Amino acid sequence: MYLGIDIGASFCKAVVIDKNINVLQTARKRMPNPIETESFKLVEYDINKIINLVFDLIKSINNKFTKTIDGIGIAGQMHGVLLVDQSNKPITNFVSWQDQRTNELLPKSQTTYLNYLKDNLQKYRPVTGTDLRSGMMGPLLFWFLKKGYLNSNAKVKVTFLSDFIVSVLTENEPLCDSTNASGSGIYNIKDREWLNEYFEITGIDYNILPNVVETKSLAGKLTSSLSKELNLKQGLPVYVSIGDYQAALLSSNLGDKHISINVGTGAQVSLLIKHYVNTENYEIRPYINNTFLKCVSGLPGGRLLGVFEIFIKNILREFSFSVRKLDILSELDNICLKTISDTDIVCNPNSFNDKIDSYSSFLNITKSNFNINELYFSLIKGCVQKYFDSFNKIKKQTTNCIDYKILLTGGVIKKSQLMKNLIIDKFHFDVLFSEYEEEAAVGAALIAIQD
Repeated sequence: MYLGIDIGASFCKAVVIDKNINVLQTARKRMPNPIETESFKLVEYDINKIINLVFDLIKSINNKFTKTIDGIGIAGQMHGVLLVDQSNKPITNFVSWQDQRTNELLPKSQTTYLNYLKDNLQKYRPVTGTDLRSGMMGPLLFWFLKKGYLNSNAKVKVTFLSDFIVSVLTENEPLCDSTNASGSGIYNIKDREWLNEYFEITGIDYNILPNVVETKSLAGKLTSSLSKELNLKQGLPVYVSIGDYQAALLSSNLGDKHISINVGTGAQVSLLIKHYVNTENYEIRPYINNTFLKCVSGLPGGRLLGVFEIFIKNILREFSFSVRKLDILSELDNICLKTISDTDIVCNPNSFNDKIDSYSSFLNITKSNFNINELYFSLIKGCVQKYFDSFNKIKKQTTNCIDYKILLTGGVIKKSQLMKNLIIDKFHFDVLFSEYEEEAAVGAALIAIQD
C-alpha cells in the first residue's frame, strides 16, 4: 500500500491506495490560517503549524493500513517558499504564492522588485515557459536579498513547501523535481537547469537553490523517530514531491488526446505535448516522463466563486439570517439546473484577486434578469467561456483536435453540475471525468509506486 499527501492551499489531504490504485482511505484537514500582519501584501503561514498538521493527518490513517504502507509520495502548491538554515531549520515562515510583497517599490527606485526582474531578465520567458509573478521563488528571493536575509554570513537554502515536508520526514536536504522547480519562474525547463541570467543580475548565490532531480526520485527514508511517532514502518521510502497540478493529471490518466480542464482554487486548461516549444501565448510546464504541458493558468475558479458566495452571505447576515450551515453555491447550482437554460447577462469574471480590473463586469443587466440566480448562472458561464478561449489559444499549433476528449478534474468541477453541463455544451467534445475525489493526493501516491 502507498500513502499520498497533497499539501494544498485550502486543505491538506491524504489517501492510501493499493498497487491496483484502489483508494482504501482518504483524510483531509483544513490548512491553518495565514499569520495576521499589518500589510495585506504579506501572506505568510506558520511552518510549524503546517508540519504538525501533516503529522496529525498521517496519524489519522487507520492503524490497519499504516504498518502496510510501502512508500510515501507528496504533492503540493508549486509557488511560495521558505528559507532554512544549514541544519534544515526554518528561518522564515512559509511565504505563500498569494504574497504580494514583490510588488513593493525597490528602495530609491520607481520600479517594483518584480518589474525590475522582468525588465532586466531578457531571456527568461523563452526557456522558463512562464512569466514571473509576485509569489514565485525568483522574485521572493530577490526581495529577501534586498532585505538582508541572504547576507554572506548566513548560509541558507530556499525550498518549496512540499519539498520541505519531504526533508522533514527524511532529515535530508530539500530537493525538488522539475515540476516544482518550474514554479520558481527562474528554472530553464528547456535545458533543465536554473536560469544563469538570474544569478548574474541579482548577485544571488546559485548554491542557495535546491538540487533538481528526476521526478519519482527517492528523497530518502523516513526517520526512525518519525516511524515510531507516525506508526509507520521503519525505513519507509519517501519520494521527491511533485507539483499538485501535475499530480492531479497523473491520477486522471492524462493522454495526448485530452483537453485538460482543471478547476480548483484557480483553473487551468492544458494539452500534453512531447517536446518543448517556445511561445509567448501560453505557459509551458514540465510533466512526467520528460513531456510537457501547454497550459493557460490563472483562470477563474473556486476562489472567484468563493468571493461571490461571501457577497451573498454578507447580504443575508445584514438581515440577521444564519448562514453557518448554508451551502449557497450548491443551492444556486441546483436551482439554475432546474429553472434556467441561459441568460442575457454577460459576466467577465476577472475579479478573483485584489487588483482593479476594468474588464471585470456583469453586462446586459435588465429589470427582468437582475436576480441572484441569473447572476450566478452568468458567472459560471463566464468562467466556461474563459476556458474555451484558453483552449482555442493553445490548440493553434495542434493539427487535429476532432478526436480529442475533455478531461475534467478539480474539486469545483466535481461540485458544480452546472459547470459540467455548460462545458459540455460549449466544447462539443466527449467528456471524461477523474474517478478520484482527491486527485492530487492519489497522484502523489502513484509517485511512490516504483516500476
